[in-house]
Amino acid sequence: MRYLLVLTLVSFVSILSSCGDDDTTTNNPPSNVLFTWDTLAAVRDAGSNGLTTISQSFDQTVSGTQVKVEYRIQSNIDTALGGCSASYTDSTNGSPSSPNKVNVYRAIDSAYSFTYAIPTQPFHAAFRVRLFTQSQSVQRYIRFVNIKVTKQ
Repeated sequence: MRYLLVLTLVSFVSILSSCGDDDTTTNNPPSNVLFTWDTLAAVRDAGSNGLTTISQSFDQTVSGTQVKVEYRIQSNIDTALGGCSASYTDSTNGSPSSPNKVNVYRAIDSAYSFTYAIPTQPFHAAFRVRLFTQSQSVQRYIRFVNIKVTKQ
C-alpha cells in the first residue's frame, strides 16, 4: 500500500510538471529580422471543389534603407490533368516595384530572394497563395515556406 501511495504521488507530480505554457517563445531572433513565418499554405483535400485564398501581411517602420525578402514556394499542382490552378503573390511598397504575381502550372519547390529599397515608411509586405481545385483525386497544395524579411 505504501508503494502505491508513493507511485500515485510521483505520477501526480510528473503530470503537473509536464503541464507548461506551450505559447511561450524561447528563441530571440536577431535584431535585423523583421518578420518570419514558417508556412503559409492553401490546401484542398481530394474530392473537394472550390477556391482557397490565404494571406498574411506585415507593416513596420524600419531604421534602414533596404530589406531582403526570402521564401520558398512549394506546390504539387498539375494543370495538365485539368481541374486545378494556383498562384502566389508577394507584394511590398519597396523598390523595384512589386507585386510579384506568379501563376503555377506544375509541381515546384523553389527558393526566392529579393532586395528592396524602402522609399516610404512604414515598410509593408504581403504574401498570398490561391488554389482552385475541381474533381481532384489527390490533395493539392501551394505554400510559402520559411518567409523571412530582414533589414539590410
